[in-house]
Amino acid sequence: MSVLLLPYPSDSCRPCATGIRSGVLFILIDLPFHRLSVRRMGWAFTMKTFVAVSLVSALTGLLPRFVKYQYMSPWASALPGGGLIGIGVPFLVRTRAA
Repeated sequence: MSVLLLPYPSDSCRPCATGIRSGVLFILIDLPFHRLSVRRMGWAFTMKTFVAVSLVSALTGLLPRFVKYQYMSPWASALPGGGLIGIGVPFLVRTRAA
Protein backbone atom coordinates (compact mmCIF):
# COMPACT_ATOMS: atom_id res chain seq x y z
CA MET A 1 0.00 0.00 0.00
CA SER A 2 2.84 2.41 0.71
CA VAL A 3 3.97 2.01 -2.90
CA LEU A 4 0.65 3.46 -4.01
CA LEU A 5 0.64 6.26 -1.44
CA LEU A 6 4.30 7.26 -1.68
CA PRO A 7 5.54 7.05 -5.26
CA TYR A 8 9.08 8.17 -4.35
CA PRO A 9 10.86 7.63 -1.01
CA SER A 10 11.86 11.29 -0.71
CA ASP A 11 8.41 12.63 -1.60
CA SER A 12 6.47 11.47 1.47
CA CYS A 13 5.54 15.04 2.43
CA ARG A 14 4.20 15.85 -1.04
CA PRO A 15 0.66 14.98 -2.11
CA CYS A 16 0.29 11.50 -3.57
CA ALA A 17 -1.76 10.51 -6.63
CA THR A 18 -5.00 11.52 -4.90
CA GLY A 19 -3.76 15.06 -4.22
CA ILE A 20 -3.97 14.48 -0.45
CA ARG A 21 -0.86 14.20 1.72
CA SER A 22 -0.19 10.61 2.74
CA GLY A 23 -0.46 11.31 6.50
CA VAL A 24 -3.88 12.93 6.11
CA LEU A 25 -5.00 10.13 3.81
CA PHE A 26 -3.90 7.56 6.39
CA ILE A 27 -6.04 9.23 9.07
CA LEU A 28 -9.04 9.54 6.71
CA ILE A 29 -8.86 5.85 5.79
CA ASP A 30 -8.62 4.94 9.48
CA LEU A 31 -11.66 7.00 10.65
CA PRO A 32 -14.32 4.31 10.01
CA PHE A 33 -12.27 1.89 12.08
CA HIS A 34 -12.16 4.38 14.95
CA ARG A 35 -15.95 4.55 14.94
CA LEU A 36 -16.12 0.77 15.08
CA SER A 37 -13.56 0.65 17.89
CA VAL A 38 -15.61 3.08 20.01
CA ARG A 39 -18.57 0.74 19.81
CA ARG A 40 -16.59 -2.48 20.31
CA MET A 41 -13.58 -1.57 22.49
CA GLY A 42 -14.51 1.67 24.27
CA TRP A 43 -13.28 5.25 24.37
CA ALA A 44 -9.96 4.59 26.13
CA PHE A 45 -8.80 2.12 23.46
CA THR A 46 -9.98 4.42 20.67
CA MET A 47 -8.19 7.47 22.02
CA LYS A 48 -4.91 5.56 22.47
CA THR A 49 -5.20 4.24 18.95
CA PHE A 50 -6.05 7.67 17.54
CA VAL A 51 -2.98 9.18 19.23
CA ALA A 52 -0.77 6.41 17.79
CA VAL A 53 -2.20 6.86 14.27
CA SER A 54 -1.86 10.65 14.50
CA LEU A 55 1.78 10.42 15.61
CA VAL A 56 2.62 8.04 12.76
CA SER A 57 0.92 10.38 10.28
CA ALA A 58 2.65 13.49 11.64
CA LEU A 59 6.09 11.88 11.80
CA THR A 60 5.70 10.53 8.27
CA GLY A 61 5.22 14.07 7.04
CA LEU A 62 8.06 15.52 9.14
CA LEU A 63 10.71 12.89 8.42
CA PRO A 64 11.74 14.17 4.95
CA ARG A 65 12.52 17.58 6.47
CA PHE A 66 15.22 16.02 8.63
CA VAL A 67 16.44 13.08 6.55
CA LYS A 68 17.39 13.48 2.90
CA TYR A 69 17.97 10.38 0.83
CA GLN A 70 19.26 10.28 -2.69
CA TYR A 71 19.51 6.51 -2.58
CA MET A 72 19.15 4.07 0.26
CA SER A 73 19.85 0.37 0.10
CA PRO A 74 16.79 -1.77 0.82
CA TRP A 75 18.75 -3.57 3.55
CA ALA A 76 19.82 -0.29 5.15
CA SER A 77 16.18 0.74 5.48
CA ALA A 78 14.63 -2.69 6.19
CA LEU A 79 16.78 -3.54 9.19
CA PRO A 80 16.22 -0.32 11.21
CA GLY A 81 12.57 -0.26 10.11
CA GLY A 82 12.05 -3.83 11.30
CA GLY A 83 13.77 -2.98 14.57
CA LEU A 84 11.53 0.02 15.15
CA ILE A 85 8.43 -2.02 14.40
CA GLY A 86 9.69 -4.72 16.76
CA ILE A 87 9.95 -2.12 19.51
CA GLY A 88 6.70 -0.28 18.68
CA VAL A 89 4.27 -3.18 18.35
CA PRO A 90 4.91 -4.61 21.85
CA PHE A 91 4.58 -1.07 23.23
CA LEU A 92 1.14 -0.73 21.64
CA VAL A 93 0.11 -4.19 22.89
CA ARG A 94 1.16 -3.36 26.46
CA THR A 95 -0.81 -0.11 26.43
CA ARG A 96 -3.77 -1.93 24.86
CA ALA A 97 -3.86 0.25 21.77
CA ALA A 98 -3.90 -0.76 18.11
